[in-house]
Amino acid sequence: MRINNKNLLILVLICFLTLGGFSFINISSNFTTLEIEKDTPQPKTAATNLKVAVLNSGVLPSYANGGFTNDYLTIYNALVANGFDTIVITNADILADILLTVDVLVLIDNLPSDAASATVRDWVLKGGGILSFDSSICLLNWAGIIPPEADGTNGIITYWNYASSDQGKVVNDEHPVMNGYTYGEIVNGTAGDSRYLSDAIMKSSAGPYYTPLVKADLGSNYDVVVALDAPYCGRVVHIWDNLNWNTTTNRQMILNSINWIREKFVDVPQTIVINEVNAGTPDYIEFYNYGSSINMTGWYVELYDDNILDFNYTFPDGWMFNSHQVVVLYEYSGTDTNTELYTGDNIFWASREIAVGLFDDTGANIDWFQTYNHTLPHPSDAIWINDTYIHLASNTAYRTNDIDTDRASDWIVSSTGSVGVLNPDQKGHFFEFRTISGPVAIFQDAYPWSYNSTDIILEMYGISYTIYDSSDFGVVDLTPYQKVIISSDQPQAFYNRLDGNVSWFESYAKNGGILEVHAADGGWNGGDWNGLYLMPGGLDMTDAGFDDVDINLIQHPIILNPHPANDTSVDNWDFSAHGYFDVYPTNSREILQRTSTSDPILIEFEFGNGYIIASSQTLEFAYLFDSPYIPGSVIYENILLYDPSAHYFSDTLNVEIPNALSSWQTGSSHYIEWTTTGNISNVKIELFRSGVFEMEISANTTTDGEFYWTFPLSLIDSTHYQIKITDLSNPYTYDYSEYFEIYNPTITITSPDSSSSWIRGTEHFLNWTSTGTLPDVKIELFLNGTFVLEIEANTPNDGEFTWNIPSNLTTSTEYQIKISDASNPLVYDYSDNFAIRRPTSPDNTIMIIIIIVIIGGVAVAVTVVVVIKKRKPK
Repeated sequence: MRINNKNLLILVLICFLTLGGFSFINISSNFTTLEIEKDTPQPKTAATNLKVAVLNSGVLPSYANGGFTNDYLTIYNALVANGFDTIVITNADILADILLTVDVLVLIDNLPSDAASATVRDWVLKGGGILSFDSSICLLNWAGIIPPEADGTNGIITYWNYASSDQGKVVNDEHPVMNGYTYGEIVNGTAGDSRYLSDAIMKSSAGPYYTPLVKADLGSNYDVVVALDAPYCGRVVHIWDNLNWNTTTNRQMILNSINWIREKFVDVPQTIVINEVNAGTPDYIEFYNYGSSINMTGWYVELYDDNILDFNYTFPDGWMFNSHQVVVLYEYSGTDTNTELYTGDNIFWASREIAVGLFDDTGANIDWFQTYNHTLPHPSDAIWINDTYIHLASNTAYRTNDIDTDRASDWIVSSTGSVGVLNPDQKGHFFEFRTISGPVAIFQDAYPWSYNSTDIILEMYGISYTIYDSSDFGVVDLTPYQKVIISSDQPQAFYNRLDGNVSWFESYAKNGGILEVHAADGGWNGGDWNGLYLMPGGLDMTDAGFDDVDINLIQHPIILNPHPANDTSVDNWDFSAHGYFDVYPTNSREILQRTSTSDPILIEFEFGNGYIIASSQTLEFAYLFDSPYIPGSVIYENILLYDPSAHYFSDTLNVEIPNALSSWQTGSSHYIEWTTTGNISNVKIELFRSGVFEMEISANTTTDGEFYWTFPLSLIDSTHYQIKITDLSNPYTYDYSEYFEIYNPTITITSPDSSSSWIRGTEHFLNWTSTGTLPDVKIELFLNGTFVLEIEANTPNDGEFTWNIPSNLTTSTEYQIKISDASNPLVYDYSDNFAIRRPTSPDNTIMIIIIIVIIGGVAVAVTVVVVIKKRKPK
């Protein structure tokens, strides 16, 4: 986390902008102020110039966390110099709707005000693009962009932190943002800036659309440059470095980012759709143009009533249908404008057997709409699937989102429409609808609950399929199939045979296939599997019948495409779930959960080179039960069509323990702990010191997240040890722990020391201190480095021992005491050299003589001291 240093120059500039009464700063000489309507922000089309806005904001919103800078002029000047049409905007400009003219907003380690943040959020969620740096990550979380689950919070600790290093390594050199960079290349930044936690984001709704571009290290869990390309918002790139343009290694990345964000709206196909049909008063048809502006000369509309062509309407010659524009064609007469047109006649939709077709100037059908009871064959090149009931009786039908699947279920009927504006769940930007293309293999011995729901959906989308039974387990070649489905509710014989073929299905997924496991059992066909063995992917389930199912990942493709699901549509039938998963990979995305317990109901995870999707719901039953279709059909159709390979998955590995606080003693045992995402089954664990390989801890261990290791006694003291864990199947996926300490316990003898001179036959205290864990010690005596005797083989390590010096020791000044760990002889200490002497003889002999003398009948003691001097030899 950096300190927020505000200098006087910035303060004066802020004051100038505030007091000047002119909030919008047009530094670009070629910028012309536009007169704009308040409306949904409309990104530019291929025919218009890219507009970039750099935010100048010295205020902090309530959700801000960290230190911020506001050096907007540096990157502004750089972008102008590189040919981008760039302006500088303030919070006041944002509130005045300047973003309606902008394609890309640059946040240079700053944030909009609270009020302006709300406007920015709406703009991004409707398609605007953002390039952000460092602490601007707070907005991406608060706005529910990366990730949606952080909405309303700054997301720190849960999804990101301020703990980056000053360098990162490129992990994806194929993404357009990384053009000009190579895999493993080092790029520079600022230590202590923001970094995303890859495992947390990959499990969120943002995960399928989120691409780490630069990580703290290859295989690390810490993402410092990321890109998001999601259907719920515009494109976003976040770069960790608060110095932005001032870091030279990142300049090309910045320019690439702006161009990539822009491309989302440049090369879209020409897509004009019928967007709303109203059979009330007045009748009208609404159109929307997702593509570039187009001259509509020769285009026409056919309107049908009572299975008869009522009349044709031809667009006026030279009339331009502007890009991202809503246009309404009304009945009766009126003045045509660029947003309103008039048929000049009555649209007589009395029978409500209605159809509308849009055709271009060659007569080719561009879009088609009809009610359920329109039976006249539509044009041969028009596509329409009556998969639900649309009936208009003075009502309005309108599209539910921006995905066009040419089906009735793309539409919803309401008593009121939203004429002239986009519908509630539309963002007005084209997003490609990607489904599986097939072929599909279905394994079942009987139709689940007697319903052929899977067949109907696949045929509806023209996806080829083959149905096999349990006798084909282990026999059929699965390699041609894009997806393999194990159906719900099978007879017991089916589940018994499946028991011996789990690994066969797993091999299919490991080799790149998409395996879809419909795990609901105990239905009309009477079979049960759970409790008997684990399903493919190591899945087990607890049996329970319940209806309380909620959406956990609100922006997951299964929830959005092709039909938006809600909490009602995922459990609106009896016993919608037959249980919940209680054994499943830790890296699974939990898309649906049980409301009361948060146990997973629908999960997906990467498995080898492929994917496994598993549901405990009665999917086939929901699709056809209580015809016409109930809302349960939405979720099954979305699951069946879902192609996880079209979205980004990533294997990541993060060493969590040891960390910088770990200080571990040789000889002790500790858990090494790590987390993974994706499908990492086995890992190798190594020890490094100061970046140099020290030893292999485990050549191959399962990735269960922990490994219990006893630290060898031979390791030397250092605070620069690291644990490295590597995916055995991919050496480029690995992580190093933070630096941590390994130390040896110590013993220090304090007595005897070099001044000690002890007499044979006397007692003395041996004293010492120690560090670490040493329960007991051994004490020995050495002379001139040679072992003399063992004083004590095992005594408590209390720092003191009373020693009675043997009287037969040779006198010397070269004695040493050695004290060692009783269980580890490598931990020891020698005392200083000290002396052991024989008892000393005095130079003079003193004799005390007591004489008793009787004087006058009384005994008197007289003491006589006699000193005998020893004569010195000549």
